[in-house]
Amino acid sequence: LFLSTWVGPLRETMKSLIFSVFLALPCAEGLALRHSGALHVAEVSRARCVEIPESCADGVDQMLETASTIKEQVREELNATRARLHSIALDFVRCNTLTSQVSSYTSKFRAEAESHTSCRVRQKADFDASKNCKKLLTAVKANRTLLCERQSLTNNPNDLVSLCTPTLEEGLGMWLEDMTQTFRARYTQWKKDHDACQTAGSMIAPQEALCSVKEGTLNERAQECGRALDSVESFSCSWATGFAA
Repeated sequence: LFLSTWVGPLRETMKSLIFSVFLALPCAEGLALRHSGALHVAEVSRARCVEIPESCADGVDQMLETASTIKEQVREELNATRARLHSIALDFVRCNTLTSQVSSYTSKFRAEAESHTSCRVRQKADFDASKNCKKLLTAVKANRTLLCERQSLTNNPNDLVSLCTPTLEEGLGMWLEDMTQTFRARYTQWKKDHDACQTAGSMIAPQEALCSVKEGTLNERAQECGRALDSVESFSCSWATGFAA
């Protein structure tokens, strides 16, 4: 009777202790497997206590130690889980930061690229202007050559000697009248062609100056676009290097 009175409450205490131990376990399958050995020991201790009442005191101590061990392991698992969740949260923050950086980079890169593209468009216009100016200069020079090499301007005066020889039938007055008409017409033509030659020649220098200005503008634009391209490439490389780091 004494033994039954002593073993009964002890058995209930051990059942409650074992139940508390199971409640303390997390639901994760890995953690349950880790503690399966300890629970097996607890079951053995309980069974032994039922069969050998004298061993119940040792069983209680062992169960308390097992419960304490499991509790500590559960605490470690919870702390590790908190650390993992914190790490995941930091990963999300980093991801959002990188997404923001990508958006900022895309916007800046687009602005840099548009600036470079716009510069190339202006460079094309400057190139066309310079090219057309040179074409016009070539045409002006060709026109000057054409006008200044007319026969009226290049004839040798000796070629006109034969015109001055009078015929046998001509009197002095008739010969002088013929010479006046002939040389007046030739002089008028010469003066007209000479003035045209001078006018054509005077157009060359201003056109050359204009083409020089346009050529200078084109060179400056090429340097500007080169700097814009360098900026795009430098920005891309520096961002890629920073992103990789």
